[in-house]
This record gives sequence, structure tokens and C-alpha cells, in this order.
Amino acid sequence: MLYYNEYDLQRKLAKLYKEYELTKDELDILNACIIWYDSGEINFDGVSEMTGKPLEEIMFILDKLHQRGKIVFHDSKTIDFARLDQQLYSVELSLRTLWDKLLESSRYKSHSNYLGDVELIPKKDGGISVYCRDGFMWDKKDMLELSERIKKFAESISQEDIDVHNNEITEWKKFKREQYLKQREEKKQRKATPENGLVVIFRIFPSGLYKFSYTTSSSKEHKISELKDQYGNNIEIVHVLETYDTKKFYYQFLKKQFSTRLETYSEYRLTEENIQFIKSEKYPANAMEWLRG
Repeated sequence: MLYYNEYDLQRKLAKLYKEYELTKDELDILNACIIWYDSGEINFDGVSEMTGKPLEEIMFILDKLHQRGKIVFHDSKTIDFARLDQQLYSVELSLRTLWDKLLESSRYKSHSNYLGDVELIPKKDGGISVYCRDGFMWDKKDMLELSERIKKFAESISQEDIDVHNNEITEWKKFKREQYLKQREEKKQRKATPENGLVVIFRIFPSGLYKFSYTTSSSKEHKISELKDQYGNNIEIVHVLETYDTKKFYYQFLKKQFSTRLETYSEYRLTEENIQFIKSEKYPANAMEWLRG
């Protein structure tokens, strides 16, 4: 369903009635119909009183407007004002210059329908056509206006001013690149810096499967409390390891070591031998480095 704003519709009518090919009498009658529209129908007695025209003349004018495609009737009691609003909006758009449309569209540069996001295609005759990103070619009127406005701007600016602008953009891009590389290096260093923490091996019921978890910010008691909140009080804490490089021990050793015992996405079917191996804390050299430092 289409919607319209009564006051905005009146504004459009007053501004565009000549371009919409309405007479002053037709404007007055439509405006009165908007004002006297209520509860789904038009009070034509009010329209008659407001315009000073008899009902027969009002209906005759409205019928002519309908025949000319200027209005659409819902029924004998009302006009499709939402459709009229859309038709007036189309007229309003057609009257706007390319400059106006680009100015409004520039507020939505991140959207796919930004008018300034175009493709320039060279033609065999030496000309250049303008296409939207979705493949539609610009209207001839807009292309002609674009060529005029580009010429106007190009004639008003010096090459020196253009060079200054482009140099500023180059410096800005260089600064942003340096910032990006600096942040990436800092992130890499943080990632390379060992984080002390805890790795917890625990068992969940009723499945009896095992899970691994780690923390680099919580105490042992707090981490166990979190696990009980997440999985219930009937979990069994099998073993807790204090680790030097927690994430490497967790991801590069523990999860890889028992990958063949993986039962579900993150649950393991460990054997008693596996459990004893974990509790022994006697692992390959690299794992011992991540465990003890």
C-alpha cells in the first residue's frame, strides 16, 4: 500500500501544478479535495463551499482529470492521493538538475545506488558514454549536463590546485598505510607474546565425553565456576594445567594431539591412557616449552 503526507502533497501541488499541466481551477479543486478528505471519503459539499463551484462542475473537472491520467479514483467518493503524490514526485525528479541529484545522492556514497558511481566507456566515434554500475546508460540530458559542468569546473581550476589536492590525497593514503602496517605489526607482536593462563580438561555428563577449555584472564576458581555455569554442576574437572604460552599449548598441542579422538565438534572420547598422559605433564619438547616456558 502506498502512503502520502497530506501537507507534503499540498506543497507538491502548489509548486508543480503548472508542470503537471493543471489549471488554477483544477489546482484549487484538488487542494480542496485533500483538505476535505476524511475517514476514507471526500466531503464534496465542503469542496463546493471552499471553491465556490457547484458539485456538477467539480465532478466534471475531476472526471476530465481522470481521463487525462492526472488522478485515479478509488471509487465515486475518493481519489487515490498516494498515486497522485507519486506522480508529482516523478515530475519533481524530472525537473531537478543533475547537480541537484548528485548532491543528494552523495549523502549515500556507501550505498549501491550512489549516482556518482559510474563507468565511463569510450566509443568508436571518439565519444565517451556514462553507465551506471548496474549497466544502465545515463539519460542524454544528464550526460550533456555532466559534460557542461565538468567543462565549467575544469576551466575554473588550475593544474597547480589539482596537484595540491592530489598530493594531499597521496600523503593521506601514505599515512593510512603506515597506520595499518603499524597496527598489524603490533597485533603480530601481541600474538607472538606468550600469555600465561590455565588449560582445563573436564568431563561432561551424561555423555561422558571430555572437553578442553582455556583462559588467560581468570583464576582457577573463577574458570571452574564459569564452566559449571555453562555445563552444569555435575561436570568432572579432570586436570588443570598452568601454562606459559596458553594458546599455543591449547591449539598447537592439546587439540592436535587428540584430534583422532574427536567425537563431535568439540567433545573428545578419551581413553584412560590418554587421561594418564595428560596428567603426567610429560610432553614433547615444544609442548613443554609452551607449558613451562
